Amino acid sequence: MLTPIVLLWHILTEVGSIIENCGRLGAPMPKWFKARVDQYKEAIDKLQEGGEPETEIGEEKVE
Repeated sequence: MLTPIVLLWHILTEVGSIIENCGRLGAPMPKWFKARVDQYKEAIDKLQEGGEPETEIGEEKVE
């Protein structure tokens, strides 16, 4: 059970890194997509610190 979780974590972090780097290089990216990537990144960082994410992944963040 641990192997699929670790594999999924690696895939998500690498995809997030690739998308983040594409944005830094100036590739056009819809605002909603960038917001969702930022939300995933915050949730993963929060989980790595041992906390709970503020919102469920996929749930809109109300500001």
